[in-house]
Amino acid sequence: MPWRAREQHQYDVFLSYNRAESQAMAEALQSGLQRLARPWWKARALRVFRDKSDLAAAPALWPTIENALAASQWLVLLASPGAARSPWVAKEVSWWLEHRPQADERLLIALTAGELRWGNGDFDRRTTDALPDALFGVYNEAPTWVDLRPENGLGTALPEGRLPDTVVADVAAPVHGRAKAVMVGEHLRQRRRTRRAVQATVAVLTVLALTATAAAIFAFEQRDIARDRARVAEARQLAALSGALTDERLDLAQPMAVAGYRLDRNTETRAALLRAVLASPHLVRYLDATDPVTTLAGARDGDTAVAGTRSGRVVRWNLARPSPGTTVMRLPTAIGALAVSAHGETIVAAGATTATLWAGGTQRPLSLPRGQVPQGVGLSPSGQRVAVVTGGRDDELGAPGTLHVLDRRTGRWTRAPSLRSGVRVAMPNETEIVLLDPSTGRWMRHISNALTSDGGTGPGFGVHGYAAALAQDGGYFTFSNGASELRVWRTDHSSADSDRPFRWVKVAAGAPTAVAVTSNGGRFAAADGAGTIHVTATTTRRGQDAPTTVLTGNSSVTTDTLLFLGPAGDRLLSATGRFLALWDLRQPSRLSTVRELAIPWSCNACPAPHLAVRPDGRQVAVLDGEGRALTLQNVPLSGVPLTIRSARWSYGPPLWNPRGDRLLVPTSDGGVDVLDGTAAVAHWAPDFDSGKPVDGDVVVLTGWSQAGHFVEIWGSGWVRMRDPSTGKVVISKRGPAGGLHAGRRMPEWAQFNARTGRAVLLVPTGELEDRRAVLIDTRDGGGTWLPGPAVRGVGFAGDRVIVQRTSGSLEIRSPDGRRLIRTFQSDNPGGDRLASDGGDLLVRLRPNGKALITDVTSGATLGILPLLDEPAIDPTGLAFSPDGRMLFAAIPEGPATGKGRLQQWSFDERAWSNVACTSAGHDISAGDWSQYVGAGVQHRAACG
Repeated sequence: MPWRAREQHQYDVFLSYNRAESQAMAEALQSGLQRLARPWWKARALRVFRDKSDLAAAPALWPTIENALAASQWLVLLASPGAARSPWVAKEVSWWLEHRPQADERLLIALTAGELRWGNGDFDRRTTDALPDALFGVYNEAPTWVDLRPENGLGTALPEGRLPDTVVADVAAPVHGRAKAVMVGEHLRQRRRTRRAVQATVAVLTVLALTATAAAIFAFEQRDIARDRARVAEARQLAALSGALTDERLDLAQPMAVAGYRLDRNTETRAALLRAVLASPHLVRYLDATDPVTTLAGARDGDTAVAGTRSGRVVRWNLARPSPGTTVMRLPTAIGALAVSAHGETIVAAGATTATLWAGGTQRPLSLPRGQVPQGVGLSPSGQRVAVVTGGRDDELGAPGTLHVLDRRTGRWTRAPSLRSGVRVAMPNETEIVLLDPSTGRWMRHISNALTSDGGTGPGFGVHGYAAALAQDGGYFTFSNGASELRVWRTDHSSADSDRPFRWVKVAAGAPTAVAVTSNGGRFAAADGAGTIHVTATTTRRGQDAPTTVLTGNSSVTTDTLLFLGPAGDRLLSATGRFLALWDLRQPSRLSTVRELAIPWSCNACPAPHLAVRPDGRQVAVLDGEGRALTLQNVPLSGVPLTIRSARWSYGPPLWNPRGDRLLVPTSDGGVDVLDGTAAVAHWAPDFDSGKPVDGDVVVLTGWSQAGHFVEIWGSGWVRMRDPSTGKVVISKRGPAGGLHAGRRMPEWAQFNARTGRAVLLVPTGELEDRRAVLIDTRDGGGTWLPGPAVRGVGFAGDRVIVQRTSGSLEIRSPDGRRLIRTFQSDNPGGDRLASDGGDLLVRLRPNGKALITDVTSGATLGILPLLDEPAIDPTGLAFSPDGRMLFAAIPEGPATGKGRLQQWSFDERAWSNVACTSAGHDISAGDWSQYVGAGVQHRAACG
């Protein structure tokens, strides 16, 4: 039957997916779309067509699908490798593109498996395996897609077949024509309305029941229960709102998460708080200017930021400490241009009619010729020379301007002809002034007090300009005309040739609202219309790829409010509305610090580094997997680390004594070195009188027994205990019958539980990927091979044994390993590196370099730590501090360097709240509360 356009659509959404690969996700998404923001009087919020639920036993399959497509407003593609190969999916997508005007704007992509990679103006066919061929070449700019893949934590987030509301809102928001945060807020308001109706009914019945004393007692009990449930429900609502706001208003998402967590600590609020402080890891903090920002400037030393606002205020921040900004100037009109001296002690600002200088805490106007209005301003590094470019009040666009230079030491003004009005101004030193016309690309360099000029040339930008930038010292400039590859020129005569720039850069932002370039021309930044900032290294040749860092968390970046801060070019400032965002590209996360250490590593099969954290958490010992370099690093990660290498033997897993004043390190001769934190002060002899391990055996794990003995567990399963004062072996057990060796391959991962006296080891049993788990009881040397299929990782959570299967399922077992308590099913395989905080949190390092944080009580994924920038090829060591508040990761860099990194991650939930409030820069205002939470709900401060 031929397709006919319909006036009324029967369906809001048509789900196109591969049933074999994405059926569970399709069912969960359909349910979520029908449920989210549903008024109590409607059966469904959205009408969704999904073939399994709507085709039943249709005799002619394609005509039925065609009718459903024609009757749908939106097509949602669940992209996966299976969908890319499916002829049905290909036919549905092709039909949509052929018959629907602006089809690409009403086609949403939700990635459930595989990869989507945007390349040079299209999806990259080499690395994208989840799209049907019909979608290549359709989009001019990278479309936004929703990531539903298991590695993002959704593999364990569907215990009841439900998707989180914030994930559903990513798809539902464009269909409803609303912002994501508004959608989640509406969903929560609808739930509250339903709950209030129920509560009102209960209240009436309760009043009637109060006629009897027994009924009154019952009513009070029910009231308390209802209040408690309402509190928990509100906390979860705040957590959901935080998730919805993370991509577009991270400044508000963080205090929302804190408010929910402080209202009720549960799985949802913990997850929301953690995800909020992990989001956009290069964000340092927001700076609140209190009204919309119109322009920015930064001191060359990187310690001062200055913003001009729409109301005419100039606000100054000392970036060395997280303190509020100070209003230093007020002008009668919006600030259009700003400049600041190298150390931030002098500022010049220009409004629509006046220019003003601030120095030494005093504001004074600058005298300009009658009829002239300021267009651009600059300051020399010392602040002693002030440059102002003016134009006539009634000049036509493009008319030449005048450069005015004030020498503050003499009070003398010097003037010279300038480029057209609206120029950018930079003063690299005390004698030079660089001007750039951002609309044409012409530049001019004025030299010395006489203002002699050099330049007046440039590449010519054309008429389709989006944004331009001049480096802080005036050495480089760039321009965007919407092309996917841009040019960076120097302010010298080489810029006259448009096709031979100094550097090139590929950009993902096709029509940026703001661009910036570093003082050395080596790095470029562009903000796209959705508020995402792309920071990319420039290249010497056209067509070269370079690493790109993506900065998210804002819905937009105000026009021309993006700049690199400081001499190194690794910090940025941007503005969105009334907020400035301070970014640091060196910062791995707001929750972590990183230190370079000596961690030699020579092979993929070598063991992971061993870590030992001092009982007070103030020092960590890191031993490379081959036992060649033992490094002691103070915590927090500061000061010069101490690296110890022995010329006599290699080392085994180190262990601090309970007092934290001695570090015990097994040696390859079978003995133990005793260190005082700086050097070896004693050596315990091998002492094999009570029995000798097999040849080639080494210590793979150490610990303390409940009786206070130093425990050695050898690769063969042998268990020895030493007297902590003399080092004498007092107990020696042969371990599991038959030993643990498989072709001389040692256990790959081992953990010790001092409370139960048990150790769990991951043991190769033949083939490379064939591993089993064995639990050794050090009290009697007995061993228990844990039942079940192949194992990928082992560990402890409290007293419970954790087993990660290669299938992805996570098992929680009893302390003796024999009884299975619970299994969390998932198609999301964790890694072979597990670490627990000693309570209910488990960290699983996956092969892609990301670490899943799992609540073993509920099985929910609380968050994902980006431990590595790329897949985990190098073995990584993990260990928590004894109090569970810090996680350490030791990461070798590779065989060639002999170096590595030590990461410290905070797992203190109070610190998470403090970080969220500090980086947000503000609390939840009454206006934001009313807009997102609801006018009828009590306003809660999160960070007060």
